[in-house]
Amino acid sequence: MVGRSRAGEPLEMLTVRGGPRSVLVMAGPHANEPVGAATLVTLARYVLAHPEVREELTWHLLLSSDPDGGRLNEAWSCSVMPVIDEVRPDLSVGLHNADTGGAFYLVSRPESGLVDVLESAAARYSIPLEAMPSDCIGLSSPGPGVFVAPEPLGLADGPPAAPGEWQPAGASSMHYAARHGGLGISPEVPVWRTLPIDLPAAASAAYLREAAQVLSRLLERFPAGPTVFRPAVEEQVAIMRLMARIADENPADSANQDLSLLVPLRGAGMLLRHAEALLVEGAGGVRLRREQAAIEDVFRAWCAEAEQALRPVPCELRQLVGYQLDTTFGAARLCAAA
Repeated sequence: MVGRSRAGEPLEMLTVRGGPRSVLVMAGPHANEPVGAATLVTLARYVLAHPEVREELTWHLLLSSDPDGGRLNEAWSCSVMPVIDEVRPDLSVGLHNADTGGAFYLVSRPESGLVDVLESAAARYSIPLEAMPSDCIGLSSPGPGVFVAPEPLGLADGPPAAPGEWQPAGASSMHYAARHGGLGISPEVPVWRTLPIDLPAAASAAYLREAAQVLSRLLERFPAGPTVFRPAVEEQVAIMRLMARIADENPADSANQDLSLLVPLRGAGMLLRHAEALLVEGAGGVRLRREQAAIEDVFRAWCAEAEQALRPVPCELRQLVGYQLDTTFGAARLCAAA
């Protein structure tokens, strides 16, 4: 155990010692991203059984970098800075998975060799590359599917956000690893195969703004009882407003984005969890149950719209794990050769 989360959950890390360079691989960065845990277990077995991958590299494998979120979401399926300070990894890999779309990398610096790593891993496991992820619009890119994360902002940095918009602040684990000179990489892989959608940027912006208004009105009907889900809903609403503005300002890149349908759905699901938590606490009674039913109607309607548009089919776990393993070993080879 290398530490504990804010809620007291243990942070468990396996270290397999080898060469002088170090690789830190972290699973479970978000509660809705379970694929990395399967990848990490497979990676640990492989590294232990194959001494050749340890000749130049020491491997540090962290099973979950967000155990608190994982605990909240365990029916469906951060505190890593001290670990990074101790390990000082030459390579830090956060194993992410997206809901839909294609594979892509978000990286701390423009390593051109990662373009080939991504293309090879995606082709081997028949996973499409994502041409322009919704959350990478406007970022620089050394090649197809690889996007350089912007420098972290403080709350006072950059232009002020519009009223009610989400504003990024602070650093990710990849930024923190970069402080020690390491390369940070967040590979994304979709868990669902979907059909291409026809959603112009203007329609996307309108859908997001309307969804934000719906969720805001529903949230106002609930008592101000504290649950961990209320601020999550508020943040999703703010993110939707930001996404709508980005769609207005970048229509070419913002067309046909799956997340325009999925982020509102996430917000509605979080609001349902908020209602359930309040009911467990005994707040609201009959009135709160009526409001819960109204949210369920919205959630079902948005879910039906997304399913009709995307026609999702689950990807095989072996493909996703194989892709993440190829990504990790490919990036590690670049690190060892540097």
